[in-house]
Amino acid sequence: MKDVFDYLEEEDLLRNLPEALPQMEDETAAKRIEKMALERLQTETKQQKKWQKRRILIAAVCCLVAVGAFARKPIAAYFQRILHYLPGVGVYINDTDAEIYEVQIDNPVQEKDGVRVELKGFYCENNMLIGDFVFTGEGLPMAEDEEDDTTKDTIDDEFMEKYQVTYYYGEKNREISFFSYGRLTEDGKVRRYTMHCSERLYLKDGCYDYAFSIKGFDEKIHLKVVKAKTTENPEDFGYSVTKNGTSLIAKANLDGDTIQLEYYQIPSAEVAQAMEDYYQTGIILCPYRFAPLEDYAYIQNAAGERMRGHLESLENGGRYTLKGTEKDFPLTLHHSAYTGTDREKQEVEIPLTEGAELPQMKFHYGTVEFLSAMQEDVIWEDEDSERTEEATKVTVRYKTVPAKGIRKMYAANLRYLKEDDFGVERDWEQTNEFLIQERSVYLPRGKREKLTFSLENPSYWVGGSYDVVIEKPRSKK
Repeated sequence: MKDVFDYLEEEDLLRNLPEALPQMEDETAAKRIEKMALERLQTETKQQKKWQKRRILIAAVCCLVAVGAFARKPIAAYFQRILHYLPGVGVYINDTDAEIYEVQIDNPVQEKDGVRVELKGFYCENNMLIGDFVFTGEGLPMAEDEEDDTTKDTIDDEFMEKYQVTYYYGEKNREISFFSYGRLTEDGKVRRYTMHCSERLYLKDGCYDYAFSIKGFDEKIHLKVVKAKTTENPEDFGYSVTKNGTSLIAKANLDGDTIQLEYYQIPSAEVAQAMEDYYQTGIILCPYRFAPLEDYAYIQNAAGERMRGHLESLENGGRYTLKGTEKDFPLTLHHSAYTGTDREKQEVEIPLTEGAELPQMKFHYGTVEFLSAMQEDVIWEDEDSERTEEATKVTVRYKTVPAKGIRKMYAANLRYLKEDDFGVERDWEQTNEFLIQERSVYLPRGKREKLTFSLENPSYWVGGSYDVVIEKPRSKK
C-alpha cells in the first residue's frame, strides 16, 4: 500500500504548503503538519516485522462509521478539496487530477429463480470502470464448510461459471474474469456474494455507452458514462460542519415513511493520516473522551429521540435508512471527534531491573507514562505451526496523558526496534480517564537489564464532536 505522500513530487507538495494549509487554531499545528508532509517525501513508513493484530470492536465500528478509501488519498486533496459527488457511490476526493466519470444505470437490479443481483458503487476513474455485482437471495448455493479454503475456491468457481458476466462496449464484447470477491456465509449457506469489477473503458474511442449481461438472467444491464461534476465546497453536498480542517456533511431524502440520510467525511491531512496508520500499523480508534460506543455516531429527530436504522457504506461516508416522516425533521447527525496522527516519534529505553524508575516521554499533544515493565521465562509457541522455543516474555504497560488544547493525545504505538524476537503481542484496557496499553515481546531466553523501543503514531482527538443539523429533506415522494 502506498503512503499518503508517495503520489506527490516535491514541487507539487511545496506548491500546497504552507499557504494552502487548512485553517487551524494555532500556528504550531500548521507548521507541524507541514514538517510531517515534507519528511514523508524522504522516508517510507517502516512496517513492524512481526505484529499480531488484535481485532477490537471499537476499531471496527469506528472504521465503518468513517468508511472511505483514505489510505490511497494524498495530501494535496485535503488542502485543495477537489470533490466529486457520485450518486449511489458517495464523495470521491480527487487526488491526482484523475478523470472521474459518473455511471448512470437504467436497470441496476435483476431477479430470477430466487437470486437477486444488483450493480452497486459503479464509477469510472481514468480509463477504468469500477463497481460491484452483489448477489443475494434464497437461490444462492450452499457452503458446506465455511472455513475451508477449498470450499471457498469451489464457491468462486461455481459463481464464475453459473453467473458468467459478458461486457459489451461499442460493437465488441468479451467475458469478464473476476479476481476479487467477497462472500457472507451463514449456517452453511451463502447469504451474499460480491464480485468486484475493474474493467477498461474505451472513452478515447468515443464509447460512452456500455452494457453487461449475466448468465441466467434475461435482460442486459445498460450503463452510460458521463463526466462527474466537480466542486471544492463541501456545502454543495448538503448541510455541513467543518472543524480544524475536517468537514462532516449530511443530507436526507424522504420517501413515504422512510428517510434516507447520507453523510460524507472530507478529512484534514492529519485525520486522513490516521486512517492510513490504522490500515498500516493498527492504531487504536476510540470515541472522544472514551465515551460509550453507542455515542460514537447517532441520529436524533426533532424531539431529541435517537433513531435506529440500517447503515451501508459509501465512498468516504455512509447511508442510513430510517423509519420516519417529515415531522421528525430537523434531524441531527452526531459524530464523535475524529482521530488524527502525525510522524512524531521518540526512542525510549525501558529498564527491566526491579525498582528502576520508569521514564515519561513528552509529545506535542500529551505525555506517555510507563507504568510497569517485567520479564518472565515462558515457552513460546507458534500459532501457525508446532514450533516452540524457550523464551523470555517482556511486558511493558503504559498510558497517555493528554496535554491542554484542541488536540488531545490518548494513545501511541510501542515498537520493539531489534529483529531478534519470536513474536509480539499487544493488549489494552480502558479506564474512565485513560487507555492503558500493553506490549509484550518474546525474546530468546535470558535476563535483560533494559530494552529499547520506539514510540510512534501518536493518536489524538482533533477538536470536539460534530452535530450536523439537517433542517429538511432535499426531496420528498
